[in-house]
Amino acid sequence: MLNLQNTSLRSVLASIALVLVNPMALRAQTAGPEASKAAIVEMRSISFFPKSVTIAEGQSVVWKNVSYTDHSATSDDEAKSFDTNMIVPKASGQPLVFAKAGRFPYHCKMHGRTMSAVIIVTSKP
Repeated sequence: MLNLQNTSLRSVLASIALVLVNPMALRAQTAGPEASKAAIVEMRSISFFPKSVTIAEGQSVVWKNVSYTDHSATSDDEAKSFDTNMIVPKASGQPLVFAKAGRFPYHCKMHGRTMSAVIIVTSKP
């Protein structure tokens, strides 16, 4: 029988148990500081949630497809300054960093303007 009086042994066993019960706990502990700054936008059946996200310059947005069909987040400007391409159901796109302040409306290529939203980027103080 193990002697669990040893604090370091108990700590190791508790960490192993945490990872076995919740594998994402390890990822949260090892992710860099930038990961916590990303805003998450859900792609739902025919809408983005939230419809408007405000972030600071240099922050990123990650689109997470929680629906059962492909979606994209494609900028409305003619230059198509950003496009996540199609994100399959139950997957997430890569973080997209917004370096300049401004208002960035976007839509889903599959659903057009009926599925649209906006990213608002504020200047750093």
